[in-house]
Amino acid sequence: MAALKHVPACEYNPFEAVSTNVVGTQNLVEAAIDRGVKIFVAISTDKAVNPINTLGATKLLSEKLVTNAPSGFSPCKFCCVRFGNVLNSVGSVMPIFRKQIADGGPVTITSKEMTRFFMSMEDAVKLVLKTVEVAENGATYILKMKALKITDLAEVMIEELAPKCGRDPKKIKLENIGVRPGEKIHEALMTEEEAGYMVEKEDMLIMYNSILACYGKGKVPENERVKDHKDYNSRNVPLLKKEEIRKLLYEKEII
Repeated sequence: MAALKHVPACEYNPFEAVSTNVVGTQNLVEAAIDRGVKIFVAISTDKAVNPINTLGATKLLSEKLVTNAPSGFSPCKFCCVRFGNVLNSVGSVMPIFRKQIADGGPVTITSKEMTRFFMSMEDAVKLVLKTVEVAENGATYILKMKALKITDLAEVMIEELAPKCGRDPKKIKLENIGVRPGEKIHEALMTEEEAGYMVEKEDMLIMYNSILACYGKGKVPENERVKDHKDYNSRNVPLLKKEEIRKLLYEKEII
């Protein structure tokens, strides 16, 4: 399912964001029901959690359309996955940093304090395929992700890539350009309220639909329910150290 997914693009084009992310989602839900699709997995984002921007608001509505679709009479299993930032994907910071380093800098960051959850492309694909295997009506599946500080990522990329581009790493500076409209300093994958409908598995978190639970459908297994309700936020989880980031980038063959 395609989406208008970049924060600035949605901030400056809110009607297009609604048309694509909200109306487009409902069109697909209706098409899936009409065609007798067995499993429908929508790809959402951490920006749908406590949204402060147009992208997040439209993706939250998109989630609601999908996860509430099972309240009807369709045999289709409707569910969502929530992604963090996908490393090295189109439009992510890594291709931007790579070009800026090749050009000799500066490497631009929007805040020295910014943190993000992240996943590799391989992780993203595996999460979707795993969700298809275990899909339950109205549920949202979230991979257990690690988090990092964007400045640490930028510094590691400068240290590793600058020499390969014939540049002196010490001469490439970080430039703080300020937070963009609609951008968060930290991202969350789940609110404290949502955590009350969540169970924890070895490699993922499963959030059940509170609306369906009220009607006895998709009820959270009481023996698996997480008792300590807290938000899952990049602000309050352990962050990867620079050497851990370096190792990860080499393992994923990103640098």
